[in-house]
Amino acid sequence: MLKLSVCLLTCNSARLLMEVLPPLLKVADECIVVDSGSTDETVSICQQFGLTVHHHAYKAHGAQMNYAIGLASHDWVLCMDSDEILDNDVVAAIQALKAGGGAGPNLRLASAALLVCARHAGANDLPYFFAGLPGASL
Repeated sequence: MLKLSVCLLTCNSARLLMEVLPPLLKVADECIVVDSGSTDETVSICQQFGLTVHHHAYKAHGAQMNYAIGLASHDWVLCMDSDEILDNDVVAAIQALKAGGGAGPNLRLASAALLVCARHAGANDLPYFFAGLPGASL
């Protein structure tokens, strides 16, 4: 079974995390939270879910995500912002992909499902899902 690292960027995301984290944790073998200076309850909520929060000063979105990717240790990486919520279809597709070893129709299913999973409208804000090759970055 393949292993999945989820990279989650946060900043003052407390109002969203109770909806974002439960489905995410159904598929993540590790969750790397990178926070850029939250002043709300973001960090404590993540800690309540057993997550370690890595603090990293914000420079640019890509720099934040690349920092998170650098901390990932598993075969596959899913990059998400804290306002993206995995729906049940996406969770099921990723679970099937993981059980199948990351190849074939399950990969296409998971990729297609991820295209519709973000509940926020920006076309450039969809989650990134890729094999975590050495030196990979966005």
